[in-house]
Amino acid sequence: MLIVKDVLTRHVITAHADTSVRELADIMKEKRIGSVFICDDEGRKVGIVTESDIVRKVVGGDRVPYVTTAQEVMSAPLITVDLRANIYQAQELMDQRRVLHLGVTDGDDFVGMVSIRDLIHPYEHFERGTSWV
Repeated sequence: MLIVKDVLTRHVITAHADTSVRELADIMKEKRIGSVFICDDEGRKVGIVTESDIVRKVVGGDRVPYVTTAQEVMSAPLITVDLRANIYQAQELMDQRRVLHLGVTDGDDFVGMVSIRDLIHPYEHFERGTSWV
């Protein structure tokens, strides 16, 4: 059975909590990603901003992306799963919490992220060349 460690993405894109939503959207576009993890002043990951957050909370909320900050719209606290959990446990957590992305931890250490796509199509990781860790 596959575990989260087998399908996680170790390299995640981060931004500071005071980054504007416009800057986050530019990062997502440039990197072709759907989420950015948000860090506090000490560099700890404290939340996540997804494309859905931007659509629902900024565009749908009539907010100005140039002045609205990540901290104002991020989903927090960050929901995490241990890298030793099996992929079905991670899917269940996503279902329960109604999220599409989880931070992945090893004890107290943040080690990456897993998305619903990673869990639904786990073997795509290996086709893309992501190595087992």
